[in-house]
Amino acid sequence: MTCDAAVRAYCRSVGGALRLQKNRKKEILAGLRRELEERFSGAGTLTVEDISAEVGPYDVVADELMDSVPAEEREQYLSWQKWVSRGVIIALVVLLVASVAFFIYTGKSQIARAEEKITVDSVVAIPNYYS
Repeated sequence: MTCDAAVRAYCRSVGGALRLQKNRKKEILAGLRRELEERFSGAGTLTVEDISAEVGPYDVVADELMDSVPAEEREQYLSWQKWVSRGVIIALVVLLVASVAFFIYTGKSQIARAEEKITVDSVVAIPNYYS
């Protein structure tokens, strides 16, 4: 694996473990990528395992990077994420209740069988106007 590909893969792993806003995450990962590219610039072939062995596991590095972000910013993101999760859950519950109500309503109002008998008591002659 080339040095650039290994650094990108490692940064993706670290990015997945970061719990920050997208723009802040990009900023931190860009700095990490520059640092890793400088550190491993002389390496011909490099793997993610090589980077992990020298720098540390991606989740530990992500925790260290998270510590560099102010606590207020981290808490704000987690609070926002919690409200979004709650909103999605509420929307799914409302959708489920509406679906159940719809199926109950259509089940009760559905006609199971309709039968109609047509009887003819007398035959009526229809005049032929075209002859």
